[in-house]
Amino acid sequence: TLFLDEIANLSLAIQAKLMRVLQEGEIMPLGGGQLRKVDVRVISASSAALQGMVQEGRFRE
Repeated sequence: TLFLDEIANLSLAIQAKLMRVLQEGEIMPLGGGQLRKVDVRVISASSAALQGMVQEGRFRE
C-alpha cells in the first residue's frame, strides 16, 4: 500500500506514469532492462479541489 499525500502537487507527467503502473501492474526499475510485475494499492489525499483541477486540465481524471 502506497500513501500519497497532497496528490494534487504531482506533475501531469508523474500522474501519467502512476496511472500506467496502476493500469498495467508493471514497473521498469531504474537501470533495469526488464519489466517487473507489481501489486499495489494507492491511498491518496489532497486539500485541493481536484474536480476543478481536472476541468482546468491540471489534474488527470
